[in-house]
Amino acid sequence: AKLLGISFASMAIMLGIGVGLTASPRPAAAELVLLPDVERTAAPDIIATRKNNFANNGKAMKAIGKARRKGDLETVATLANEIAIWAEVMVDYFPPETAPGVARVKTDALSTIWRNKDDFVRLAQLNGEAARKLASLANAGNQDALALAAKELGATCGSCHTGYRK
Repeated sequence: AKLLGISFASMAIMLGIGVGLTASPRPAAAELVLLPDVERTAAPDIIATRKNNFANNGKAMKAIGKARRKGDLETVATLANEIAIWAEVMVDYFPPETAPGVARVKTDALSTIWRNKDDFVRLAQLNGEAARKLASLANAGNQDALALAAKELGATCGSCHTGYRK
């Protein structure tokens, strides 16, 4: 992913964000895109970006499963870190002007996100924690714990799908 022409993984490394990020190339399973200034971005662009990032989270989860079964722990860690980075900022991509009935763009987001913002933020934080845990276990070479950690990460994704997505 790139932000202002800099690879997001490189930027995260420079800023010290994430658990065990390395400078190795990111697998092509997902492409995280972050807007340079969400607050000054038009609602349709915010919605398109978040849809892209959530779709790519799904691709990353599938790629994590394949990589885990192959024993490719570097890919597991890299993709889990990318999910964690998105989790840290995802709530910023749900400003009031992107709510259903406000934005004039189709969204699968339910209005419960804005009514229950504290819970939505909590679930995003849990998603980030689960992703960082998975990355940490992969970086430590703990293959025995990866399956459960990946399942826990998937459950955090699903927890938002249940009450906050069509």
